Amino acid sequence: MKVACVDNDPSNPKTISIESETTVEKITADLVIIADGGSINLRGDAPTRETDYGHQAIVGLVKTKPTPSSRAFERFTDSGPIALLPRGEEYAFVWSCGKDDAAKILELPDESFLSRLQDAFGDRAGQFLEAREKMSYPLRMRIADQASKSGIIVLGNASQALHPIAAQGLNLGLRDAWALAQLCKENTLDDISNIEFSARYMRERNKDRKQTIAATKFLNTIFSNQSSLLGTIRGLGLMALDLAPSLKRAVLRQLIFGPGY
Repeated sequence: MKVACVDNDPSNPKTISIESETTVEKITADLVIIADGGSINLRGDAPTRETDYGHQAIVGLVKTKPTPSSRAFERFTDSGPIALLPRGEEYAFVWSCGKDDAAKILELPDESFLSRLQDAFGDRAGQFLEAREKMSYPLRMRIADQASKSGIIVLGNASQALHPIAAQGLNLGLRDAWALAQLCKENTLDDISNIEFSARYMRERNKDRKQTIAATKFLNTIFSNQSSLLGTIRGLGLMALDLAPSLKRAVLRQLIFGPGY
């Protein structure tokens, strides 16, 4: 799907053209928010820069014994992080590994796949019983510039798709949405289609965006490195956080709510 800006007159409602393979539809609005996760190509208005991490994310759903509670898990392994996110009576999982390994793992019979996942993750979440809807996709960092036209804002993963480590892309997207909602609340309909509104949003989100992108790069470098010395340092650092609850809470606040919280 492609989205093309048609009308660039800041004094008028924004008109965009949504082009699929078979149809073209025009829509007018005071503010257009691109928040689809990055599948829409905002033609010419939001250039993107991509970095390939050289890893694949295997995703799917897994049943466990006992059934999930409200707790999510993330395990850092030599090949990358594995995250389990509660989803009703099962977990959604994200398993980061090398490209060649991902292809081989997905070809395993179900029993062997579960055994491999169990060995990699451990038994912190219990016994893995059944996995379904397994697939993989390449892990890339994709950073999009904000649209140059007034009345268009690129939000969340459409603006910055980050490595899934520590869920920083999700948290940043939620903060993007909150900041935009607050700005909309403070302005009139006439204001939000003006280029100054988009510029103010970008200014307010710039620090958080840059710091979270840098933090994600750092975490991925630290936790995806197979150095035994670095692994020991990582383990000691995580142990220190467990032994210092106030420091752990401070780190978590920064990861969840962003800089300056």
